[in-house]
Amino acid sequence: MCCGIFTITFGWCCSVGLVSGIAALEMGIYQLVQIKNDPNQNGGKPFAITGIVTASAYFVLWVVIMIFYGFAIFMGSLNH
Repeated sequence: MCCGIFTITFGWCCSVGLVSGIAALEMGIYQLVQIKNDPNQNGGKPFAITGIVTASAYFVLWVVIMIFYGFAIFMGSLNH
């Protein structure tokens, strides 16, 4: 969850969120597998889901921004 929250808040600086987002996804998925295998010993399912959701939201927003940025560059090159 901490990596996911870091990704969505500070990850925009120098695209450091690309690294921390991947880490948040991997750790969240790993934790969900651990919880599924032994739910009595492992807890924190809401935390794992929060990490996965925040990291996924970062990647979706990053892709949307890159599409708009690419579109703006393309439209700017048409004017010259």
